[in-house]
Amino acid sequence: MTGTIYALSNKGIPGLLKIGFTTRDTATRALELESTGVPYPFVVEYEAVVDSPQESEREVHHFLKQYHVRKEWFSCSLSECIHAVRTVCKNKIYYQKSRIDTEREIQNKEYNNNLKLTKIIKEHNEEISRLISEKQKILPKEYEQALNRHEEHYSLIANICGVAFFICILPDSLKSMHKANYDMFLYIFGFLMLVGGAFLVSKIVKYILLEIIFIFPTKKNYIKEHLDIFSYNINQTIRLSTVKKIQSEGLEYINSAQNFIHGKL
Repeated sequence: MTGTIYALSNKGIPGLLKIGFTTRDTATRALELESTGVPYPFVVEYEAVVDSPQESEREVHHFLKQYHVRKEWFSCSLSECIHAVRTVCKNKIYYQKSRIDTEREIQNKEYNNNLKLTKIIKEHNEEISRLISEKQKILPKEYEQALNRHEEHYSLIANICGVAFFICILPDSLKSMHKANYDMFLYIFGFLMLVGGAFLVSKIVKYILLEIIFIFPTKKNYIKEHLDIFSYNINQTIRLSTVKKIQSEGLEYINSAQNFIHGKL
């Protein structure tokens, strides 16, 4: 027959362990003992499923006789109690668990989960930094390309205005030169003046469009503005995938994970 040897502690009886056995669940036995008039609940410090539990209990009590106080109460430490059970029962133990082991397991699990979370967040930040660094390298080229596109666009408009000016004023100018009986040299000179006027008009129009109507940002402001927008968008995109990863790992209950998910980290 198998049963469980247990060690219980009680806050109201400090320094003592109640070492006994049961053929039922240890937690149930601890609850039963609470009805004996003790002011605090019993805590299961250690339990071991063994063969011949009643005989094993007597042997354990005998092993710890120097610590015996009264009935099943002993003034030994938990480690001494565990040592006694393992020594007496040897190969007869099928299963054992102590509160210390349980707490250690919990602490180890929390530690490993925090390591996982730290690694995930570190990878998240490194990925964002890498993408932003790459964007910083290409933004100056994008700025030059954008500036050139705008200049080409407005240069075309300015040239059209200059040609339109030339076409509009040419007939009247030719009539005026004909009436004044200009010789060939003056005709050529007048024609060149018209071309120069058209060129000047296109330059004025281009200046008005680029410098007055359309103000292109400086290179520094352009890079900062586009980098801020890119950083925000990429952060939101990668944050979503990172949150999914955190949730798939079951780490969302950790405080730092909550801070990350809610944008506080």
